[in-house]
Amino acid sequence: MTPRQLRIQVVEQKIILEPLVTTSPIDALYGRFAGYDLLGDLEREHQREIENEGAIRSLVSGDPELDQLHGRIEIEKLRRDE
Repeated sequence: MTPRQLRIQVVEQKIILEPLVTTSPIDALYGRFAGYDLLGDLEREHQREIENEGAIRSLVSGDPELDQLHGRIEIEKLRRDE
């Protein structure tokens, strides 16, 4: 990043030049987290949910208690896969 403006101070017969940083908060955060895969885990989890949705739907029997039990079993399987 090249500074566009400088702060100029004269202190005891010395000239001090300091760059004025005019970085937006978004650019500062992006620079701080550049190289990190912030959404990768979330995207992979979502993909697993999509892939397993068919298997979970095939377990639906019409009996609410049985369906709830099957749902809990499938959720535990997904958690173990993570």
